Amino acid sequence: MMYLKNLNDDYHLPRLRQADSIVIVSGQGSYEAPDRSRDLSDVLHSKGIPHLLELWGHDVNHDWPWWRKMLPHYLGRFCQD
Repeated sequence: MMYLKNLNDDYHLPRLRQADSIVIVSGQGSYEAPDRSRDLSDVLHSKGIPHLLELWGHDVNHDWPWWRKMLPHYLGRFCQD
């Protein structure tokens, strides 16, 4: 986050602005930190870097069963022919 906040160069920033698959996903249940995900999204937005922020429900915990649901969901969205 600190690096991104201070990133103002003519090499990396233009490349990041061409990104088409930056995804920030967080649950809002136990051991999750959705506010940190929102903070990262705010920094990316302020730099004009396209991204997707999705916060899953309050029942979504930081644990393998949810990651197993999330991974195919996003791979399906971004890995289509």
